[in-house]
Amino acid sequence: MNKQKIKKRVIILLILIAVIILGYAKREEKLLPIREEIVDLSNVPKEKRDNRYRLLKNMTETERDSYEKNQSYFLDDNDLSTKVIIGIYKAEDYGANGGIIMLKKLSDGQFSIYWEIKSPFLWKPELSIKEVRDINNNGLKELIIYSEGGVLYRNIEEEYNDREFWVISLNPKSKTYKVLNQIVDEEKNLVRDFDFSHKYPNKVWNRFYFLMKRYDEFPDLFQDKDNDGIPEIILINPALENFDLIPTSPDMIDKGRQYTQIYKWNGSEYSLWKEVAESSPEFKELFK
Repeated sequence: MNKQKIKKRVIILLILIAVIILGYAKREEKLLPIREEIVDLSNVPKEKRDNRYRLLKNMTETERDSYEKNQSYFLDDNDLSTKVIIGIYKAEDYGANGGIIMLKKLSDGQFSIYWEIKSPFLWKPELSIKEVRDINNNGLKELIIYSEGGVLYRNIEEEYNDREFWVISLNPKSKTYKVLNQIVDEEKNLVRDFDFSHKYPNKVWNRFYFLMKRYDEFPDLFQDKDNDGIPEIILINPALENFDLIPTSPDMIDKGRQYTQIYKWNGSEYSLWKEVAESSPEFKELFK
């Protein structure tokens, strides 16, 4: 074999090696996590200083200490890297997106956006975090947020206010979430594969929407009524029925509208387990 052929084969071999190395590099690049956005509000023009901007301003500047102290959570207690600071901003207009922002504090004192969830269902004037914990013992923590004033943001009587809350299961490993609320249409049919980020053309209603007296303490939404170690969701005075937004359950019509719905976790979703009138013996047994 002459030197020319050997040289040519060496060149081809080197090219093949280079292609293989480049291919591995590209694959590794795809596997690297997406760089989190650093929060920098210094160059945001005045016309773009919306509710999201104001929340980030509060979380990282004006109310920074309060957010770090009161709204810091581990999304996974076994993974210290999942410690985040959570804030919520309302939509600019009805039907636009509000959002949930989770920030990570960096070693240099800056903040990065670890995760953001946007939804047109987060339009309410007052949105607060109720708690962050694993409600249903499935290994993932749920974020519970609630608002004063629900779907209609009004009172049916002077002494009552309406409240709405969302139960959102968070998976920090994949940065995916699932809304655990029951969602129904105007005929009370369940909306399957509900998309929290999607604006629906027709009315869909969140079942976890209730009435409470104006000066009462916020009720305990999660109580283990069947003693299986997993709490049920307790909905006293369901608002959708009281507002006639969906049909009232036939069993409750003759017993008046002061009744309680109990939703039970079945391993994949919450389903209506019991409806109990306040005057019934079963109510007294369940809530004694």
